[in-house]
Amino acid sequence: MNQNNQNRNATGASRSRAQSNINNRPTPSGNVRRTPSTPKKPTGIGRIAFWHCSVAAAIYWELLLYLLVGRNGLTLTPLYLILTGAAAGLLFGGIYSMIPNLTARKIYAYTYFALGAVLFLVQYFVRQSFQVFMTFKSLLSESTNAVGTFTNEFFTIIASGWWIILLYFMPLIAFAVLAAKKMNLRRLRGNFPLAMVALALATELICIGTIAASPSGREKMGAQYLYDASVNCFGLGNSLLLDTFGGFGGDDYVPPVAGLEEEQPPVDTEPSTDTGGEDNPPAPPKVYERNELKDIDFAALSESEKNKTVAKLHQGISTLSGSYQNEFTGMFKGKNLILIAAEGFSAEVIDPIRTPTLYRLANNGVNFTDYYQPVWGGSTLTGEASILTGLIPMGGVKGVKATADKNMYMTIGNSLMREGYFSRAFHNNSYTYYSRNLTHENFGYEKFIGYGNGIEVGVSNKWPQSDLEMMETTVDWYIDHQPFSVYYMTVSGHCNYSWTGNSMSKRNKDAVADMDASETIKAYHASQIELEKAMAYLVQRLEEAGIADDTLIVLSSDHYPYGLENGSFGNTEDYVTELYGYTYQNYAERDHSRLIMWSGAFEKMEEKIVIDAPTYSVDILPTLLNLFGVEFDSRLLAGRDVFSGTEALVCWTDYSWKTERGFYNSRTGKFTPYEGYEMPDDDYIKRIKSIVSYKIYFSKTALEVDYYDKLFG
Repeated sequence: MNQNNQNRNATGASRSRAQSNINNRPTPSGNVRRTPSTPKKPTGIGRIAFWHCSVAAAIYWELLLYLLVGRNGLTLTPLYLILTGAAAGLLFGGIYSMIPNLTARKIYAYTYFALGAVLFLVQYFVRQSFQVFMTFKSLLSESTNAVGTFTNEFFTIIASGWWIILLYFMPLIAFAVLAAKKMNLRRLRGNFPLAMVALALATELICIGTIAASPSGREKMGAQYLYDASVNCFGLGNSLLLDTFGGFGGDDYVPPVAGLEEEQPPVDTEPSTDTGGEDNPPAPPKVYERNELKDIDFAALSESEKNKTVAKLHQGISTLSGSYQNEFTGMFKGKNLILIAAEGFSAEVIDPIRTPTLYRLANNGVNFTDYYQPVWGGSTLTGEASILTGLIPMGGVKGVKATADKNMYMTIGNSLMREGYFSRAFHNNSYTYYSRNLTHENFGYEKFIGYGNGIEVGVSNKWPQSDLEMMETTVDWYIDHQPFSVYYMTVSGHCNYSWTGNSMSKRNKDAVADMDASETIKAYHASQIELEKAMAYLVQRLEEAGIADDTLIVLSSDHYPYGLENGSFGNTEDYVTELYGYTYQNYAERDHSRLIMWSGAFEKMEEKIVIDAPTYSVDILPTLLNLFGVEFDSRLLAGRDVFSGTEALVCWTDYSWKTERGFYNSRTGKFTPYEGYEMPDDDYIKRIKSIVSYKIYFSKTALEVDYYDKLFG
């Protein structure tokens, strides 16, 4: 029996060797055929798949931005961010499994982690520098100019935020380490990839549905969509989706209400008892008309217009009433205008000792005690646009640049050019930056002259360039060409604010040596002293030429000094609080400034003119059109003539607003009354919200459809 077993074992071994030889026999191609083996089940790190990492990274990026920047959105919570992040991670994980080639999958994976980190980092640093999130379209459109002009500032930002960069690239680093330790890079088979994509879409729909359940949420995603507010409210991933489609919600047309309340300026209705004799009868009482173009029948245009959007604009205007003319109408008819947008200027700069000219102009002209220049989502250029167009800038930098080929009939530049004015616009930095050489000439200035096409003959090539040198170079180019219409965009007050980062701060360092302030605040004030010198020179030249009484100077900031914010351009402290003397809680407290509107004629008035009502940069254009006696229709602008008696209103692009009664925060949906005012009823808040919505709709749509061209050709 033992012998039989041995024979059987020998026979089995022989068969096994034979089978092995068959399996390992060379194939026709020369390769050795191996016996198939059952794959081992992954253990440890090998159990971690790509989709685990993609989901974790997306959630991590969103929560990190939430923690670094902070939010005060509508429905935003960390749980909401986790869900939206998970949806994004699942989507990209599902796509990963649809790629058949392992090498291609690896490239895809590393691209996902690197690109995701870059997208979030760009938005973080833009938010820290400019205090708004900007669309990537706007950023890309100006990336070359920005890098060329602000190279030092970019390096400062990166150097100060190296640890933020490291934090955002941690998912990439972690993935590289796991991949090196043989993590599971195989793709899921069968229906799993499609199931992951479906789950991602379902999760995203749940998140969107949660937002849509709130009326305010629906507005923010639809009719009131704005990229900056969207990132604050819904996270970056959702905002990129919304930006792709321009928001959800369809038609955002808002029928106008009756408009802001108007109080017709008082008229002398009592006839004079002193007839002055038969040859000198008393003058009839003055009756002020409205600033409306009587020869345009908007109602009739609405009925005949085939374009539905244009017809809605016609119909909306036909329901409104223009503001009243007043005692200041035509005061500067045929006289000169110098309009100035001052870089980073603030009310805190004005001081009787250090800036006596600015102090004189602010207090001896029209005294605006409650003035605002909002941050419109695009920094300097959008600030300029609000001043020059009288519309609320809604498309960021890209939207303003698009006006280059639109009919900008209503601007003060074009209005005065039609009356034969000599016109020029000047800037002491690059003349092509933000494409100003295209937009500003279209705003009504025959030539836009900056660094690179003429102004360098008298302005030194420093950063930033001198406002004083710009004035010394340019005043002779127009002062003998009266009447003239001139526009300046200054640059001396540009951040960053340090003795090494701003040549104008260094130049004027001695003037602020005795200030009781931090070095950063001293440097900020020193940069603005160059503006003081420029204004002193300008006023001196006007007075020497004997035309100060016949010239109106208007100066507004382009935005608040965001270069003083904590985290902005390398700052490690909140210098805005030091400048203001308080920590701002809302836009109104942040964006307050001072409007200068001065002429020798105003200064000689016995009774000073004080505007206590809330005013902002969009009000400048209609006020100027009225002062210069230009025939215009006030219904075609978003701002108001401050002398007209029209109810005061200031609004921001996220639909927040301020009146004399208080401030409405659209993100929280709360109205805060000011001291001395009671909480208004719901009808008041609904009425102002409706007016704000219509003004924003009109500002955006009028440019999109080239509405002024429809009216004026």
